[in-house]
Amino acid sequence: MDTQTMKDAKQAYALMGDPFCTECTEDGTVTNVLWEEALVRQRLNIPLDDLWDQRVLKLEAHRLASYTYVAEPGEEEDGTPLPGWEGTTVREDWGTLHIYPCGVLRLVELYTPGTAR
Repeated sequence: MDTQTMKDAKQAYALMGDPFCTECTEDGTVTNVLWEEALVRQRLNIPLDDLWDQRVLKLEAHRLASYTYVAEPGEEEDGTPLPGWEGTTVREDWGTLHIYPCGVLRLVELYTPGTAR
């Protein structure tokens, strides 16, 4: 873990508590820590609204968050998606968004006036 990531992780850890998971290299070295999006929102007491969704998508675009599919929508035998899939929120139903320490700190800045780093 580089120095800035370590510093950010310590600050985010102070706000969030134990990380939900860690990223490791093949040799077992911890390279980053992450928290689930819902946990971040709950711990920082942020409402689930359109502004939250926009800010989280910006974090993802800037690689301060990452989405992982844990399952894929089902398919018919011929490969076509199951009926009704268009009406589901695929991201929430089929995977998890994790927020990196720098992303947690960015959210704190956005939702708490006067906390710019």
